[in-house]
Amino acid sequence: MSGQTVAVSIEMGDGRPAYFDISPNQHAPACFALSVRKSGSSIFSSMTQALAEFNGVNTVDIPGKMFDGGYRYPDWNGHPRITGLLWRGNAYIGFRDAPTGMYDDPVFKEGRKILVVRDPRDALVSEYFSNAYSHSVPTQNAGNSVVEQERKRALSVTIEEYAMKRVVQLDRTVTAYDGLIGDPHLLVVRYEDVIFGKANWLKQIASHFGWTTSDELIQNILSWADVRPDEENPTAFVRRVAPGDHLDKLSPKAIKRISNQLSAIWQDLGYDVRG
Repeated sequence: MSGQTVAVSIEMGDGRPAYFDISPNQHAPACFALSVRKSGSSIFSSMTQALAEFNGVNTVDIPGKMFDGGYRYPDWNGHPRITGLLWRGNAYIGFRDAPTGMYDDPVFKEGRKILVVRDPRDALVSEYFSNAYSHSVPTQNAGNSVVEQERKRALSVTIEEYAMKRVVQLDRTVTAYDGLIGDPHLLVVRYEDVIFGKANWLKQIASHFGWTTSDELIQNILSWADVRPDEENPTAFVRRVAPGDHLDKLSPKAIKRISNQLSAIWQDLGYDVRG
């Protein structure tokens, strides 16, 4: 949290209010760290938060707090008052799905946005290992949560079977961002282009959001953000950083079947997904 904040709440469908600390600073556009799950979203949010704190900018993690409260993406994205949490001067992090419920809001429209994407075949492989072994569960409404159910499903099938079952859902997640392509305030970043160059990535984030940074800050962030396993650990959160993982985990037949189900937006984002 940075500077003075006020508590802003919205009442969810079960009657419980969700509270957020929002800065009343109205002197700068809001910033939005957008991504697709398994596209470096966690490290992207963490690095953005560190840069924001250095610049005295308050960060708001709507998806993270909603997840901890046991609420799913449709619960908050479709909430009629979700845009009441959008105030200028704040940095909004944690997005792994397109916040389409915010698209028409003036604060979102004028806000500076960065969208991080990844080769969908690699993302699907990473999602399998995450759901099967390392994904965290909500702190509330646990016991039989969607996450725990997804873990059981992932462990009951092979990587290829899982990837082919999930490709439509991942594709739907990315096509929901299609409405932002062409936004003059949007910067699209590919995971493959930045994951091994995090110092430049940090500078890119700061520049697009209108923030400052320093060599000392960058080195401090890299000390915990630039994690590269010496060998693959299937149960670790940072399992394998290198791009192209799907070539080792999926058969050519499976890759072709997955690629044939992907929308044209992936080509627009710079991925050759022709089957």
